[in-house]
Amino acid sequence: MKKLLVLFILLATGIVYAQTDDKIVLKELNQNLISSYKNNKLDEALKFANQAVELSLKIYGIENSETAVSYSNLGIIQREKKKYSESILNFKKSIEIYSKIPNLKGNGIIDSYNNIALSQFWDKKYDESILNYLKVIELSEIKFGKESKELVSPTLDIANTYSKDKQTEKADEYYLKNTQLALKYFDRGSIEVLRIEFLRTRNCNQKKELNDLYKNARKELFSKLGKQDSPETISAGVVNGKAILLARPIYPAEAKEKRLSGSVSVNILTDVEGNVVLAQAECGKGVLGDSAENAALQSKFSPTLLNGKRVRISGTVTYNFVAR
Repeated sequence: MKKLLVLFILLATGIVYAQTDDKIVLKELNQNLISSYKNNKLDEALKFANQAVELSLKIYGIENSETAVSYSNLGIIQREKKKYSESILNFKKSIEIYSKIPNLKGNGIIDSYNNIALSQFWDKKYDESILNYLKVIELSEIKFGKESKELVSPTLDIANTYSKDKQTEKADEYYLKNTQLALKYFDRGSIEVLRIEFLRTRNCNQKKELNDLYKNARKELFSKLGKQDSPETISAGVVNGKAILLARPIYPAEAKEKRLSGSVSVNILTDVEGNVVLAQAECGKGVLGDSAENAALQSKFSPTLLNGKRVRISGTVTYNFVAR
């Protein structure tokens, strides 16, 4: 009997050591995943993410938050590789796991709903994306309160999604709500507030009547909640000549196939150091506009002084695409 007991203890100890070794390996996989992702080595990152899921299932099983995190990490890498259907599937697995965990703490399930909504947005499944952003807002209101800072991001995300889906009235409803929330936590001249109008201009099908209603409602909101601009922003017109670094846009493969060419203007906003923080291509430019935006965001401009103080600048960068 004693021999059997000793054997059982040895076996149990061996299992503990094995699990400890597996956890060390899992930690290393996640570190490698993060490093590869930061260095834009997405194929490497995808390999590590898949291995992390398999090991998480082995260590923790299917109903553990660690496994949910691994599925979410895999989904993020897949989304970066534009494998949207696979990405959505793994975020759904993550949500399913979180939903079965009693007394769940942390923001894991909110993050998963947010991730799946973003994947659906990029996959142009706007109706599905809206439903999941609504879930993010619902859960955030329950967890943090209806006027919480945590609602600033999802209210803007759903406004952009409604806008992409050409539901202008619903989009403006959430742009206004986002403005109200942003003004509660940030200065009216902050990036968080200025970003709203930049992104709203993505809707290229705005009707004048609705646009006027929105502007009047926004003006009224600012009069009630307005704060001092800090720092100031000045308009600088075309700013190509002020660039310290003007990144060159990539000529997209899709544009090459269709032999697309032409000029694209991008509205930009810089911070006080001259870094581009917002970029919005003119409407209707498709893949050329996307490429021009990405280039503008990688550009840097000379800091601008007003009365001896550095200020933000808003301006326009123009790119010319030539069919190859």
